[in-house]
This record gives sequence, C-alpha cells and structure tokens, in this order.
Amino acid sequence: MNEQTRGLWLTTRRREGGFEGEACLLIYDEYPFDDGLVSRDIKTVFERRASTAHIFIVAPNTPTADALASLIEGNAFRRASPYLAGLSGTFSLISLDTAEPALQYRNFKQQGTGVLAEEPLALPDELTHGWLFDLFHKCDGLVEAPAGVHFQKGSSKHSDRFLRTANVLTTSAACAWIALLCLTRVKVQHPRQILVDTSPLISLAYAMQRVATAQGVWTVQVPVKSFKSYGGLDQLGRIAASDVVLISATTSGSLVQRLEARGAKPHAIATVYFLADEDAKPPPKNVLCDLTARVGRAFGYQRLQNHSATECGLCKDGSMAVELEGDQFLLQKRQIALLRVVKLSQPASAREALEQFARSGVLAINLCPSAQAPSLLQIDGDRLLGIGWIRQRMVRNLQRFCPQPIKLVIRVGVSSQAVDGLFNDAGHPTPGSQGVVCIDHTELAAQNAISAGGALVVFGTLIDHSIARAINARLRGVVGSGIVTYLSGLSVSESPMSAQDLGRFLQFGEQGPDTFTYRSSVQLAFPGPRRSSAWEQELRFINELGATADLDPVLAQRGNWLAATPIANNGLFWPGQTGELKIQRDFVLLDTKERLDEVSQADVFVVIASALAGARCKNKDLDYKIPSGELPQLSQTVYGQYLLSPANFQTFNDAILKAAFLRAADQSELCFFVDEDASEEMRNIVLSEIQAWKRGAGDALPEMLSSIASRRLRLSERHTAAVRREALEAGLPSHLAQLASSIHPGHAASSGVM
Repeated sequence: MNEQTRGLWLTTRRREGGFEGEACLLIYDEYPFDDGLVSRDIKTVFERRASTAHIFIVAPNTPTADALASLIEGNAFRRASPYLAGLSGTFSLISLDTAEPALQYRNFKQQGTGVLAEEPLALPDELTHGWLFDLFHKCDGLVEAPAGVHFQKGSSKHSDRFLRTANVLTTSAACAWIALLCLTRVKVQHPRQILVDTSPLISLAYAMQRVATAQGVWTVQVPVKSFKSYGGLDQLGRIAASDVVLISATTSGSLVQRLEARGAKPHAIATVYFLADEDAKPPPKNVLCDLTARVGRAFGYQRLQNHSATECGLCKDGSMAVELEGDQFLLQKRQIALLRVVKLSQPASAREALEQFARSGVLAINLCPSAQAPSLLQIDGDRLLGIGWIRQRMVRNLQRFCPQPIKLVIRVGVSSQAVDGLFNDAGHPTPGSQGVVCIDHTELAAQNAISAGGALVVFGTLIDHSIARAINARLRGVVGSGIVTYLSGLSVSESPMSAQDLGRFLQFGEQGPDTFTYRSSVQLAFPGPRRSSAWEQELRFINELGATADLDPVLAQRGNWLAATPIANNGLFWPGQTGELKIQRDFVLLDTKERLDEVSQADVFVVIASALAGARCKNKDLDYKIPSGELPQLSQTVYGQYLLSPANFQTFNDAILKAAFLRAADQSELCFFVDEDASEEMRNIVLSEIQAWKRGAGDALPEMLSSIASRRLRLSERHTAAVRREALEAGLPSHLAQLASSIHPGHAASSGVM
C-alpha cells in the first residue's frame, strides 16, 4: 500500500460479476501471510476510495488453510466491517479450488465474538478480467506510438498500438496474482517445461511454479525457456504434450495457432492479455484477460487496427515503421529535451505570492516526506493567514461563500483561534458563540451526521490533495444534501491538470459540477509528492559511507543534523568557503532590493522549485484551460527524456541557486549520462566550480560533489572520472576530499533512468 508495497491495489467499478460498487483486490505475496499487514492496509483503502464496497484478499504463495486461519484469528475483517457496513459490502478471501482448478472466494461474517468464513463460491470471471485490465491500464500496458512512427510487430502486422505485458510484470505481487490465474487455465499435472513467448514472462513462469507448489498443484520445479515469439518458432522444434506455454498478449490469436501446429495442446497454453482487432475474431482459448470493450462492460479498450505489411495505410501516410523483435523495441536513440527555467516559468500570481512569503518565516522544507506529509513544502497555516493580502482575500471569500445556516467547521492546518479571527474580520459570529461545531479534520471520522445546515472546511494551505479528497468523501455522509464550502488560503498543485482535477472533485456532487463551493485565495505551482527527497538521499549516502570508512567530522556533523532535523528553513545546503549560502542582489524571480538578509534558504528553494514546476508545465499558469488531447505536463517516457538544462546553472549563477536547482530537480532530470553533450556541459560546470574554489570562490562545489557522490547528479562514466580526478588533485578540505574519493565512475552506468 506504500512505496515498499506488500501488495497491489486494483479496482473494478460498477456492476461486475454480480458485485455492485467498487471491488478492491489486495494481493499479498509475502510468506508467511500476516493478517496484520491487511489490517494496516484497510485504512489506506478507504482513504483512497471511500466508496469501496467489496474487499478481496488473495495470498497466492500461502496455503489456503494458513491464510484462512490468519484472517479468522486476526483483526482485518473487524477493521473493515465499519467501512463496509454502510455499503452492504463484503470482505472475502480468494483461493484456488485445486479440484477444478478454478478460483473461489469465501465471505467472512461476524459470529458472536468471533469471525466465520462462509462456504466457498465460484469467483466470477468478469471480476478477474476487470482487475487485470485495471493493472494493465495503470501500468501503461497499451503502448501508443509517438507521432510519425508506428510498430511493425513480429506477426508482420503494422499498428500504432502495441500490447506490452512486460510493463505489468514489475512486482512479485503482480506476477504471483497472474500466476495463480494461469493455474486455472493450464490443465497439466506434471509439466516437462514451461515455454514463454518473451523473456519478461520468465518471471511469471517462476512465480507460477512457486504458487503451484504452495497450493499443492505441482511438486517439482521445471526448466523455463523463452522462444522469442514469432521470431523463434523455427528453432523451437516439436512441443511435447506436457509442455506448458505462456503467451504475453495477442490481438489475433495467430501465435496460438502456430504453437498448436507444432504440438502444443490447447489445455496447456495460457494467454495473459487479448485485445481484439477490427476483424472481430474471438479470443483464443484460455485467455486470462480480454481487454476489449463491449456492451455492458465498465472497462475495456476499443478494437485495435492491424494493417498488413503490404497495404499499410500508416506507411502510406508517411509514418515510419519501427520493428519489434520478440519483446524488444528496436527504436532509435531516445530523444533528449532540455528543461530550462525562464522568467515566463513564474506567472504573475506566483511572483505576487512568493514576494509576500519571502522573509515572513512562513515557508519551510520537509526534509523527509512521508505518507502523512508527502510534500517537500511545509507552511504554517496560522502565520500564512496573518499575511495581509491573503487574509483579505480569505475574509472576502468567507463573507461571500460561508454556508447559511452553518452547522460545522472543519479546520485543516489552522487553529481554532485563527478561524475565530477570520469570522470576526468577516463580521460573522465566531463558531463557538453560535453553537457551531468546530473540529480538526482528524476528528471528522467521529462526527455524527447533521441536517438542515452546511459545513465549512478551512485550509491554511491545501498541499496534500488526498486530505481534501478524504474530507470530501467523509462529508458526503455527514452533511447529506447540505451545503459544503471549501476555503483555502493557499492551494498548491504541480500542474494545471492537478489543480483542475482537485477543483472538479471538490465541487462535484448530486447537483452536478457546482454542487459544492471551492475557493482559494492564491495558487502556487510546486512539485508533487516525492518518493524521497534530496536530503534523504544525502543522509542515506552519508550513513552508507560511515559504514565503510571513518567519516570526516564535518560529514558526520552534517549527517547528525539531517537525522535530527525533519523540517528546516535554513541549513538546507552545504556551506561554501564564504559561509552559509545566501541569495545575492538582482535575482530575477524575487525582489532582493530590501531586507536581503531575511530571505531564507527555504524561500529561495521554493522559488526555484515553483519555477521548475512551471517549466515542466510548458510555462502555463495553474489556471490554464487545457485543450482536449493536450498533455500539459512534460514527463519522462520510453521514447524520450527531459534533462535539466545545464544552461540553468549559467543563467542562475548564484551558488544558492545552483544548489536549489540540484535539490529541486527530479532525479531523472539529473541523469546526464544518457546524453553525451549534456553530460559534457555539466562536467564543465562542475570543473569550473573546482577551479573557482582554488581562487576562494566556487561556493556551489560542496553541493555538486555531494550530489554526484550520492548519485543524484549522474554524468557519463568518463566525465565522472574527470570530476573525481580534478577534485582529488585540487587540495580541497578533508570533508570535500572524502566526498570526491567516494565518487566512482561506475555509479552512472549502474543506475537506471527513473
């Protein structure tokens, strides 16, 4: 349920297989299976999808009897029951009926003070199709060719779309679940070997053997071989009757036919995914998931159009055919684009807000993002609402949109005293004086339903959109058809799409898109949640270095500070020769004419991070109306990569700005080893800092060496070697020399692009 996931969270909606509402599948691939893992994940399920009506648990690598006993004796069902009761929901365990073999499920119910598992029922196929479709769709399994090219598949057919099952098989949980389904299709008691059409399915084949052993279907391990799809059929030879064959995906079923012609038995072949082409041929036997949309289905893709190699309309239109061989894309070198911050990256509204925030002490940086606080940005809500012009806008919104009559006020990141102050300024009686309930959002779960009145939700800063969505979901059961207004002093989003999605979600209800009201005094672009921050990676590196060598006292002190400091507004960057890094005059993205010394490092970091977020959105404001079909946010793809332009370090040449760029950039944007030219430019910038250090300048050098040593900033192997050599020969202080000595050229080559 988190980044170190114990399972996958898949959802199918509407009525599927006789189940009304959302049916959630939780997959646990750990052994032994632990009810405690499920119990801790239940809350997350309902935070993400409050309308979940049915929860299914599956533990493919655990014997059914063990999983049943754990759930009966544990607390997962008891924890889920209050959520499911109002939805007439169910809590079930999926298992393998080895006699068929087929999937079955058992519902749990309360019996006295204990828990009872009911008799097993057959699991509807449509549910498994929906879950597998959800997994495929979330993993971007349907690959669409970029403009100007299309795919030439191994079957010799041409198409602008391609089914890539390899995208799905990236976790052991996904492999275990699909393996369990394969065992319901393959009717072979004693397989001789398992043949797979593409090498990514080797992991599925091994998972299938592990699951089969755990469920008592097979008792021995057998060899696994890839025959490389159509291209390897001639070398495959005769297939034995006891050979199991796994096929990743098909749109025509022709590969199955060719395998059967070589001796493969229909009951020994399983195809993971099928998407019908325009010829509307039925799927081959033993397909785990039919991706094709059809009447009565709540999911699916439109039929795929295949072209013959000799009569391809795409080729005639000038599109270039890109050959696929087996499971490999034979594409040209990935395109590299450079991400550059310009003045347009900072819209006027962001400039206005940041001018007010700077020097106020409002801004701080969360060095260790977590599930509870996923953003790097931390803002004191009370202090923010004390800033004059934001308070004026907040008061005006309160005067215009406060529900009447108001029965409930929910605070998010602000105190009750701050809320009372807003009501006073707006000329309204304070909540307490008029008998209005005023609670923190963490108390909302215990709030009883109210009638004939409305609710007001007050955010100091709306950064974590999931909190707003969870409040919205809970209020639908508290306020009923009453009025709900959401007011925020500052709303933070990473893109126009994110901002508009939030607005649509909070305002949509029974009466359509304007059922509820949402207003923000000001909006700010800022990167979304991070898996880990640059400071966490720095601390991890220092700890790893300390485990293998004696740390220089300066490095040890830095590590201790990072470990003990979850939130900070200064000390974010390594100091230079002249002391702590500070902003200099003439900073184009922030006024530096007055009170320059009061601008904190957090102020500078937020300015740069916000501008980077704007650059990633093609310098569009958060209010930008996205035309249909436009992708407003730049992102990394299998076809190309965005790198932070080295020109940013030359245009914004203050040491603190260079440090801020290194910390604010996504790690994938610092993978300069994928492009030799960009890597060379970045190497020259680092080398110039080394030379400047010798002259008493080069204050950004510690940040650069730390970034390279911790493997956030990655150059090509030869450029990394050059930086290491120059740094070690420069007579640097001992802590920088230790950083330089820990740099190894192999770091770049061994780390994949994120």
